[in-house]
Amino acid sequence: MGNDAERWTDCLMAGLRDLFDARFVAIALAPLPRRPDEWVRAEIALQRGLNQQEAEIWRRGYWAEGNAFKSEFLRRSVAIASHFVTVRRQDVMTDDEWYSSEVAREIHQAIGIDAQMESHFVAMSIRRIFGMAVHREWGKPQYTVSERRDFRRVHLELARAWRQRIVTPVGEDPLIEGLPERLRQVLWLLCAGRSEKEIASELDLSPRTVHNHVTRLYDTLEVHSRGELLARALTRTRSSAVELPDAKSNEFTSP
Repeated sequence: MGNDAERWTDCLMAGLRDLFDARFVAIALAPLPRRPDEWVRAEIALQRGLNQQEAEIWRRGYWAEGNAFKSEFLRRSVAIASHFVTVRRQDVMTDDEWYSSEVAREIHQAIGIDAQMESHFVAMSIRRIFGMAVHREWGKPQYTVSERRDFRRVHLELARAWRQRIVTPVGEDPLIEGLPERLRQVLWLLCAGRSEKEIASELDLSPRTVHNHVTRLYDTLEVHSRGELLARALTRTRSSAVELPDAKSNEFTSP
């Protein structure tokens, strides 16, 4: 597949679906939240398995006002005191809690997905969360402890593969350090090779708004082209400093 990023992405997502008998898979890289109870929108979000209508149900259902994440399952999983967490839904929520929840009734059942696993680790050096999730069709068996361990191993291997490809501006430049969070998100995605159109889609913004953000970055960082902008940001990166989680530490144990 060479350097064809789209083909690599399709291969990866198809592989995850096959490995875990999943209908829907998702991978995301997101900034650390400012508050313990907050989930912020992902800077990079890859999803496969939903049609356009289902994806819209997912998007509208999961995001509340102020970018808070509505899923009790996810809130509980990120509250676990660990930098590397891999859990099944039944590890943190009983069947009664899950099937009586608004998320299960109005989103998952409407889309036709149920059994799920979520895995995330926190890379403090770049202040990002790297998360993955798999979901089976409604009515299929729940994931087992063995499958949870396999999912954790896959997540760690993906982290190793991507470690040297994670590039983000850091605070050695006072102008970059002083950028508002939204501008830092746009700058990060530009560094990752995203076009303005792709950034608009990933951040759920209008193309005009993204273009205005890019123009503001030019003015703030005193550059006159995309090349100058990236050169300034990428000379102050530390991709090699992204730490990896310990595969064996903090392994979740069902009560």
